[in-house]
Amino acid sequence: MTEIKELDPEVKKIEDDIIQYFMNSKLFFGRDTISLMIMGYFLTRRILTQKELKDLTGLSTGKISRELNRLLDLGFIKKKKTAKRSQLHYYIESVGLSLFPYVSDFLNVIRKWEIKFKEIKKEIEENRTECEKDDRFEKIAEIVDQFLRYVPFIKKILNEMEKL
Repeated sequence: MTEIKELDPEVKKIEDDIIQYFMNSKLFFGRDTISLMIMGYFLTRRILTQKELKDLTGLSTGKISRELNRLLDLGFIKKKKTAKRSQLHYYIESVGLSLFPYVSDFLNVIRKWEIKFKEIKKEIEENRTECEKDDRFEKIAEIVDQFLRYVPFIKKILNEMEKL
């Protein structure tokens, strides 16, 4: 059975800060905290077993397993069996390259929202007189317009990423 490598208290504090940053960062908005916490541990520790993740996070084996499978499917992590007790280790090869598929997945989620935002824009335009009575109307309309302006850029990035 593997044991979690104990870190110097100052290093552990830095690791905790990194995990908190991931979990609270607007860069990863829309992602669940379990995913972000596990990603943070891979970024700080690089190689982990399912048991080590369970001990670090306090999450159930089932949740850890589901998230590991999702991160494997995304290409964020890889797995290898060690000769010692045929134990599975999960690891990231490169921080930058590991985030690449995750970013791609995130951009695809945004692209899928394009249809919904077009529907919202249409509804706002069709009900402009009624909507303008709401104090938040201008801000909501601005957010919808900004989102729709960024979608072509996101599509272009995704097309370029698919070529790699």
